Amino acid sequence: MARYNEILVGRFNRGLQKLFGMKGEVPAPQLSSEVQPGVLFGDVVEHRYIESYNRYGNANAPTGIAGQVPAAQIRNPDGSNVVAVIESLTLSTSVADLVQMEIASGLGALATVQTSVRLDARQQVAQGNLVVSSTTSGNGLIAAASIFRLIQTLANGASQELILTENQELTLLPGDGIRWAMQVVAATMRSTLVWRERFLEESERA
Repeated sequence: MARYNEILVGRFNRGLQKLFGMKGEVPAPQLSSEVQPGVLFGDVVEHRYIESYNRYGNANAPTGIAGQVPAAQIRNPDGSNVVAVIESLTLSTSVADLVQMEIASGLGALATVQTSVRLDARQQVAQGNLVVSSTTSGNGLIAAASIFRLIQTLANGASQELILTENQELTLLPGDGIRWAMQVVAATMRSTLVWRERFLEESERA
């Protein structure tokens, strides 16, 4: 028989059990009668795994061929049942440029699909669900209607961190992707990414 105010999002209960090494039944099966949650998970990076998140990274540096701009993207495939959060995205270019960045649904993979690297040795899955790809022929890939950021870069300047606070982290749901491309042809664009992902809870699905 269901409890009053029963908690049906299991990862919070599992997280409490793992964090404190508790035995037996779930330690927090229900909310108090006067709704009083006090969830402060995510206080430190090493607890992400306990909360059912996996963390991954990637680095790429495509160089546009003659007459073409380089482009890169990260995409959450349709049907993945995963929510992902981009924690870090750095960018630098070999020439001064104004890099365009878009977020959109239905982006196809670019020419070169790249390998992600797990960032926590406890993870059982070495490759994330998100797909990072790049191309040396990126002309016309950015749709003006979906550009949400312009990044001014210097020639061979230090990499810029584009995500400086938690509120600037970027959420990707199944079917969504973020793509960025230079406007100067035959140049090199260097990007690094760190993201976390977990399965969607039933209450989060559209």
